[in-house]
Amino acid sequence: MLPAPGSEGAKLVGQYCTKCHALPLPSSHSTTDWPVVLRRMWLRMELLDTSFAVPKPTPTERMVMVRYMQDNAFMVATSPLPPGPGADLFRTTCSRCHELPDPRQHSASDWATVVTRMRQHMESILRQSPTQAEVQQLVLYLEQASRRR
Repeated sequence: MLPAPGSEGAKLVGQYCTKCHALPLPSSHSTTDWPVVLRRMWLRMELLDTSFAVPKPTPTERMVMVRYMQDNAFMVATSPLPPGPGADLFRTTCSRCHELPDPRQHSASDWATVVTRMRQHMESILRQSPTQAEVQQLVLYLEQASRRR
């Protein structure tokens, strides 16, 4: 479910994005990532054959969608990462695709699921992913880092 589901931004995201794929969660990208991701989607929409009849957002709607996704994006690590085994692996692995998330945005129990999902994305997009040992090290680091407040 989208945050603020009754907002204009949430309605537009639901209206346009689901014509081609599942509803994207704003928290799946950072504030700086969303304009690039959305622009890429809009460019793809322009290339679609008109027989698909996929509606395209107006420039004003696009601005609302960008603002909504940015307002609800994942938290970026703004302070130095907590030291510990796995910190460098986290930094190098995750920054390949997006800004580093703040480890505190998820609970310790959530990180295994998040890392597994990201590993699947890396495999499908980059055609490579961390080893199982690296995944375990990442999860351990993030579980510990998420507890530091």
